[in-house]
Amino acid sequence: MRLFIAADLSPDVRAHLAAHLEKVRHDAGVRWVSPESFHITLKFLGETDASRVKDIQSLVQRVSSRYSCFSLFLKSGGAFPSTKNPRVLWTGVSGDFECLKKISEEIEEELIPFGFPKENRSFRPHLTLGRVQGRDSAAVSRGRESSSSKSAGSSSTESSSTGSSVAVSEMTAVSQFCTLFSIYHSPLFEVNEIKLIRSTPHPSGSRYETLDSFSLRPR
Repeated sequence: MRLFIAADLSPDVRAHLAAHLEKVRHDAGVRWVSPESFHITLKFLGETDASRVKDIQSLVQRVSSRYSCFSLFLKSGGAFPSTKNPRVLWTGVSGDFECLKKISEEIEEELIPFGFPKENRSFRPHLTLGRVQGRDSAAVSRGRESSSSKSAGSSSTESSSTGSSVAVSEMTAVSQFCTLFSIYHSPLFEVNEIKLIRSTPHPSGSRYETLDSFSLRPR
């Protein structure tokens, strides 16, 4: 089974984010994450043998019991790895970032004996909101050039090609998303539990099932 460990949003912040994202969800070229699937990943475990689940549950429970509830908010957003070569559209996480980071780091350390290696990159919490489809760097580059030519009054017909049309659509969606989320700021929300979640691939996007929840200490 494919597993990950995550923090969840409060219902009101989930609704707030969904309403803001609705302004660009109609844009083509992006596979948008459904609101019920919004989450903040602390550790991606990947394919995991069922025999390891109990050990994972025990260690996440142990780490969670060391920490009190804390507050976060969502802020701004962008495209990864860049707006010129976008693959993932995201919104950032702010607030009591250090607490979130410490929980993630402790879980990661305790997972090492079970064969889960540490990440080579530093922890950068975010929510994935969309994935750009049909990624083709050359097509996107052609689309950007064609779009620029059209806005400058060029008579170039390059945008009529299938690859370029898709690329222009993708880049329009990315541009609109980045503009919209450059000023995004959600209400504050409290993180009061950590979740172990199972991810099942599906044509319309991964589907998530919470296997267990681990409460943090009251403030």
